[in-house]
Amino acid sequence: MASVFNDYAFAVQYEQRHVNGGSLYHTFAKDSLQLLIPQTGLRVMDLGCGTGISTTTLFDVLNPSQVVGADKSQAFLDIARLKFGFEPVYADQVLDALVEFNPSDDFLKGKIAAGNLLTHLKKSRAVYSLVNDRVAFHVADASAVSAVSDALFDVVFANQVFHWFRRFNVSPGDINKEYEQAVLQAVRSSLHSQGTFVFNTTGADFTFADDQKNKMHMIHHPFYKVFMQQVYGALGTPVPKQHQVLNHHEIMKVMDENGFCVKTVQEKVYRKSAESLLETCVIGAHMQIFQKSGIDVHIDDRKKMLSEAIRRAMDSDTLNATPVFETGVHYIVEKA
Repeated sequence: MASVFNDYAFAVQYEQRHVNGGSLYHTFAKDSLQLLIPQTGLRVMDLGCGTGISTTTLFDVLNPSQVVGADKSQAFLDIARLKFGFEPVYADQVLDALVEFNPSDDFLKGKIAAGNLLTHLKKSRAVYSLVNDRVAFHVADASAVSAVSDALFDVVFANQVFHWFRRFNVSPGDINKEYEQAVLQAVRSSLHSQGTFVFNTTGADFTFADDQKNKMHMIHHPFYKVFMQQVYGALGTPVPKQHQVLNHHEIMKVMDENGFCVKTVQEKVYRKSAESLLETCVIGAHMQIFQKSGIDVHIDDRKKMLSEAIRRAMDSDTLNATPVFETGVHYIVEKA
């Protein structure tokens, strides 16, 4: 299966999603980090740093002495490297993707605001290149991050990454906890004895019950339902949504099983714009539906399938039908 994480065009499109602040990634990162007691000289690992959204937020909020960003995608890391004034590892592929970049299919133009991505990256570079002597990026799977540095960390930060830790076998509902345990043990061994694991997740309070609170969640929005029906129809099989998030009880149990003690939990409700919902379908579906399900669909076929699903959902005229809310739960965790 061709990984979406190796697609430079997708990495560029992913970053485009954040140019106009349409995503909650930066807000989630800021809200998590502000729960920490201010300290100087922190050494931080940014686990699953992606295109560097969480990395720049770390410098904005904590001003750490050193940040090590780790991600499995060189394509995403090359965007992060650009922000901090480094040369991308595969510069030609990044530049080609930037030059050829089209923010969306023609039928979506005017519905998704296309900010100037090059201007955005230049502005980021002007600010964060000033601290690039305090940041380094490494290609690493989350289960192997303890090998990226010989020195231990004061903080390991995982912004909107936790839902990737749990994997599933081919049989529906058959949980494979080995990877989740490997990741959390790698995090644990990367921390000082008094170190802190900071992470957040969406939907940790979401029980899939039929009540008013749960009906506010994105997966119950009529636009999203039409979109997913089209995707399922094209695939010939549903992708169980329950497999993509852990509820709060499960997270507490997993932390205890892996030698962590939860110190702080804060729940916040965020309102998503209609544009943000549309972008979630366009961008997030690549990762959530295909990458996590393991369904073998070529990247080009995947793009066509999702474009058609978006087109059908747009025809349903439901994008602005009801408000969309997303629950974020922020955790501060220490070694037990």
